[in-house]
Amino acid sequence: LYRPVDPTRAYVGTDTRAFELLIGAALAVLILARPVVVMRPAVSRAVSWLWPGLAAIIVIAFLQMSDQSSLYFRGGAFAFCGVVAVGLWFLETQPQSSLARALSIAPVRWLGTVSYSLYLWHWPIIVWTAGRALTWPHVVRDAVQAALALGVATVSFYGIERPVRYGRITWLRRSPARLASALGVALVA
Repeated sequence: LYRPVDPTRAYVGTDTRAFELLIGAALAVLILARPVVVMRPAVSRAVSWLWPGLAAIIVIAFLQMSDQSSLYFRGGAFAFCGVVAVGLWFLETQPQSSLARALSIAPVRWLGTVSYSLYLWHWPIIVWTAGRALTWPHVVRDAVQAALALGVATVSFYGIERPVRYGRITWLRRSPARLASALGVALVA
């Protein structure tokens, strides 16, 4: 489905990106269903030797691989996803490693907590600001977009997602009309 002139369909299609979710799910199932495989000393030693190379590949891919290139759509994204999965496996087998400890500091854990809200809000923020910031330098535009997305995601997470998830919006439970109105507003928004 990749077309060099407009790769949008290949990039945003659920069917063309499902492998990413499936690789992550397969890793989670492997870790939960077969922890013996994950925690074997030989596996742990091998991964401890591999992780610097994995980290380098991930950083280089982030800096060099374009989401518009044919390499990305013709195996690059799949290979990158596999490397990241092995990196996550490393973190699971080496919880006391310096990388695992660095990823466990409070700000990084908090970012992981709001990451789904950030995922939901980043694209609308990018689209909304794109036409308004054409003259800004890329670095400034990207920083503003990241700050806005993080701010909106934080408000959304704490103000909407958590209260809904834990049933803490009592005024909605008391009135079917209020619930219907809130759902209507959410759908329109």
